[in-house]
Amino acid sequence: LSMQNSIEDQFLRAYEQKTYKVDVHIGTASVQSASNELLTLLDQISKKWDTKVNLHVSEGISSVHSCIQSRGLSPIRLLNQLGLLSERWNLIHAVNIDEEEVSMIAKAKAHVIHCPVSNAKTGVGIAPIKLFLEYGVNVGLGTDACSNNNTNNILNEAYFAALLQGAYHSDPNIISVDTLMHWLGA
Repeated sequence: LSMQNSIEDQFLRAYEQKTYKVDVHIGTASVQSASNELLTLLDQISKKWDTKVNLHVSEGISSVHSCIQSRGLSPIRLLNQLGLLSERWNLIHAVNIDEEEVSMIAKAKAHVIHCPVSNAKTGVGIAPIKLFLEYGVNVGLGTDACSNNNTNNILNEAYFAALLQGAYHSDPNIISVDTLMHWLGA
């Protein structure tokens, strides 16, 4: 109970800064840095205060393997098994996932925050954007932390996402302008 009160108190200090232009979410760095109990607590706080949980997930293949080794499941499967995967969750990166996990994300109506510049800079891979689009996953753009992105320019993210996916799929129209505009406003 004291951990819950402490985390919720810290969140509320930030939440007081919420405005009609600035939303405040709760989160943790990654599945590896959080126990199942902490992930569940974050979900409960997000429900109580009608906000979202931000979580870096399945970024690099090593983080996926680490989660499987320590928890017996990949990060997406773990969140799903815990009953946490929902529209309240923003899954940052979601690069190293398979089609079944994309389906889980779509069914849960969770969101993916695509950080293509950071993913490229850190060499973690290319997100399965085509699958996200096919399954109707809501995608937004992010810049990640400054240590992983030299510009933190959201327009640069949109431009790079379109170029990268077009090159990867040999189709320059894989991400439409309308899709990019939606992502910028998501």
